[in-house]
Amino acid sequence: MLQFAKKNHIRVRGHNVLWEDPKFQQGWINSLSSNNLSKVSMDRINSIISRYRGQVIGWVHFNVFQSKLGQNASAVFYNLPQKIDRTSALFLNDYNTIEDCIDADSTLAKYPRKLRAIKAFPGIGNLKLGIELESHFSSAAPNLAYMRASIDTLAATKLPIWLGEVHVQSGPYQVIRF
Repeated sequence: MLQFAKKNHIRVRGHNVLWEDPKFQQGWINSLSSNNLSKVSMDRINSIISRYRGQVIGWVHFNVFQSKLGQNASAVFYNLPQKIDRTSALFLNDYNTIEDCIDADSTLAKYPRKLRAIKAFPGIGNLKLGIELESHFSSAAPNLAYMRASIDTLAATKLPIWLGEVHVQSGPYQVIRF
């Protein structure tokens, strides 16, 4: 795929190297001790980022294992990729941020707070950081005022914002293709 992208002058974005949601990971992850989870995570980051160094314009990251490894886990995991490949940016990925305000884990207030915590972590230096929004809209009418206010709030961070995934359930508010 990378050869095809290079040949056709297509820039490639990497997706999440680690993902915390237990619904989408192997069962053995949950049985690891904190020390083993940290080692396995660091090994994976090192392997993936090193393999694709200089070939990917950005990597996406989510709230990774903070429940087991502590509140600095994301900052620690951001620190390693920037040391391996200083050419690509790291994007904080979250979902349910612009759709509505009912998900307590993805509140608009938490997003900038997490970005500040990552930037403040010792050794981060000149981290190329960005925001990636993953959006899953129901078939109900979208709350456009909330969406605009959310994007304005995130834009105030002065970081690039990518829409990485946008999904709209079938219904009257989905675009109809002809």
